[in-house]
Amino acid sequence: MAFWTLSVVCLLGLNDFAHMLTGVERVFSPLLLVCCVVALAELLRVRLTVALGTSGVLILSALVSYAGIGIVVSIVTGSDVRSDAVFHLARHVNSVLLIVATALGGRVVWARIGGEGLLRGLLVVMAASCVLMLAHPWLMEAYVLLPQDGAVRFSGSFSNPNNAGLVACLTVALALAFVCAGRFRPFADGVLLAAGAALVLTLSRTALVVLPALLAHSLLASRGIERRRLAGVLALAGVVVAGSFTSLTGALQNSQLARLESLVQIVDSRSIDDVSLAGRLTLWRAAADMALEAPLFGHGLGRLHQLDTGLYDEDGNPQGAHNQYLVLVGESGFIPLVLFMAFLWTMARLGPRRQALLGAVSGWALVLGVFSVTAHGILTNRPCNFLIGVACVALATEVREKRRPSLQRSPPTPLHRCLRRV
Repeated sequence: MAFWTLSVVCLLGLNDFAHMLTGVERVFSPLLLVCCVVALAELLRVRLTVALGTSGVLILSALVSYAGIGIVVSIVTGSDVRSDAVFHLARHVNSVLLIVATALGGRVVWARIGGEGLLRGLLVVMAASCVLMLAHPWLMEAYVLLPQDGAVRFSGSFSNPNNAGLVACLTVALALAFVCAGRFRPFADGVLLAAGAALVLTLSRTALVVLPALLAHSLLASRGIERRRLAGVLALAGVVVAGSFTSLTGALQNSQLARLESLVQIVDSRSIDDVSLAGRLTLWRAAADMALEAPLFGHGLGRLHQLDTGLYDEDGNPQGAHNQYLVLVGESGFIPLVLFMAFLWTMARLGPRRQALLGAVSGWALVLGVFSVTAHGILTNRPCNFLIGVACVALATEVREKRRPSLQRSPPTPLHRCLRRV
């Protein structure tokens, strides 16, 4: 029960949802903590290494090394952002707690209903999140606090449409895994269409880049009748996505049209007119310069979360690097960066498989890897933390199943039979 409660709270963004509906912050945080404690109680029955595996050790090592090295450097250097360092330390400790709790709870659920049953439940929850995104115009009437960009960009239960685009991409990856495996259909086909439409309506540039990459990756990896079946579903999805985009462009403001045009400008290597993307490039350059100044141990926690580049958010605070890789190396050195990239590799190396679980993990790796280029909060994002925990369970189980046949007793050879007779 704790695992499924965590899935609903994290994947539907209920804290954001309640904040926009009531104006009260972190309404579901106590419930999140209680569920984590209940899931952690499984340590009495399940070994942590069994639930996490090598991939879990890598991601936890990345988080611990980032937070540990960063807080020490911040204290030693006497940084002016030590209070921010403590804040970011607490956030990453919470991420470790959530990943471990999800892995332990997921291991118990896996033992009861199997990996495919676990994924089916997650697909239902994530489909509900995409339905809320599609219902965004009606939700706007009930919100006390409006989400970022208001009615122009669809975000559903999330206050930031970029987070909504991230969850929509993760949902597309999971639905594609089921479609490629030929399982849980036609529900998976419907979720793929709904998630694709929701993704486009969020107007997240990163999500719009990830979507064709996910589709092409799955299509090229399919064979025979699976490829024809998937091609038909993707053709229908293309019609739905194109229809969503066409119906949206007429209502877009000039600033939002510039967001989409900036993607074409990047491909054509033209000068970028969009202020938002130009600001991101400025932040990346400043963050890269800081990372190169101290590549061994970084500048301390919080230093790249607020860059003095003259760019400020809606509250008047300096904006961060908007790049998870640069934040890791710029604040704590190269060690957490290497560990994080090794974790992504353990997920991505599987590639699309006939098994829905392994295909989903590979798709999630692609989404996390690309979004880490344009966002610096991937490792503290609750939907990402939850699905990272699920991925750790999947990878750990795959390793155990591969080792199991090798541990079985091999049949006796003719020499052994002769010795037994003697």
